[in-house]
Parts: sequence; structure tokens; C-alpha cells
Amino acid sequence: MKNKKAITLIELIIVIGIVSILVGAAVPYVNGMITDSKKKKVLFDVNNIADTINKYQFKDEVEIEYITELKTKYIVNLEAMKDAWGNEYRLNTSELLVYSIGNNCIDEKGFGDDIKAKYINRVKELADRRNALLDLKKIKKEIDSYLESPGASIDELEINQDNLVPGILNMIDPWGQIYIINIEARKIYSKGKNGKDETGTCDDVRINF
Repeated sequence: MKNKKAITLIELIIVIGIVSILVGAAVPYVNGMITDSKKKKVLFDVNNIADTINKYQFKDEVEIEYITELKTKYIVNLEAMKDAWGNEYRLNTSELLVYSIGNNCIDEKGFGDDIKAKYINRVKELADRRNALLDLKKIKKEIDSYLESPGASIDELEINQDNLVPGILNMIDPWGQIYIINIEARKIYSKGKNGKDETGTCDDVRINF
């Protein structure tokens, strides 16, 4: 029976060295996977909170100031809800951001290393649309008054717009745009928040005359 060859000290050192190199190469990769997993979890949380804020502001018509306002009624476990590094989620109401201060644990108000999601100021959005509608009603009232005048017709409205109350056609909507009169469709509208002319459909705030 042949004797098994013994492992020499040099061979053992070589094996240990190779294992050490493999472990050293694997550690950053594993740490990177853990970090990515944490970021994905946090991103899911901030998006979920942002969606909840949108629902809260739309339903209650109240602008949110503190994240604790969502407690119980909207997020039952809010107190226990922490980011992957054990920090509470925060709000930057001026930038409409819900965020985690991130891996460096430095509060950068939703910027830099912070992981963030944007929410919508539903209260302001609803107020803007209401104000736009009030403006449209004023313009409609003036157009209706013009059409009731002797000899006036819808076909002549475009060339006789100077007969309307001065400034009525230069009114600016809440988004800084001039209201549009579509005589053919008998429609007055604002292009709305997105600023796209959708001819009085989709996001446009509109009224017929």
C-alpha cells in the first residue's frame, strides 16, 4: 500500500493564500449586494410613503407638514418604520420630497446621498384648478354677454375680441399661461399644469360656451 503524500508547509501556505485572495475579492461584492438590497428596500418605502401622502392630501385636502400626520389612519406601523440604517424617514416640504438620509447618515434634505421620492402637493393642485375654473367662468360670462349683443355672432367673435372687457383675454392662469379660446369647438381652456396644449382635453382645465 502506498503512503499518502503529506502536505508540506509551503503547500499549506499557498492554499491559505489563495483562499485569502478569493475571500478578499468576494467581500466587496457581497457588501455591494447588501448595500444594493438596502437601497432597494428604502426606495420602496419612500415611494410608498409618497403615494400615501398623495392620497392623504387629496382625500383630506390638507397640506402635510410632518410625516407623523400619516400615523395610524394611513400608515399603521409608522413609528416602527425605519430605513435600512435605523433612521426615521423625513420630509422636505419645500421640495416635496420624502427621503432617507442614506448610508452616510447625513441629512442632506433629500439630496446628495439621500434616497428620495417626490410627492405631489394635491392641495395646491386642486386650488390651482379651482382658480383656473373661476377665471374660465369670468371669460365665458364676458363672451356670453358679447354674443347677446345685437348683431353679434360666434363666427365674428374671433375678429371682434377687442369688444370684450379689456384684459379678459390676457388673463394668466395659475401656471403662468394665457387662456385659450377655441371658437370652432366653442371651448375656453387652460393648458393646465403640464403646459401642453391638448385642445381642451386630458389635463386641460376647460369650459364650454
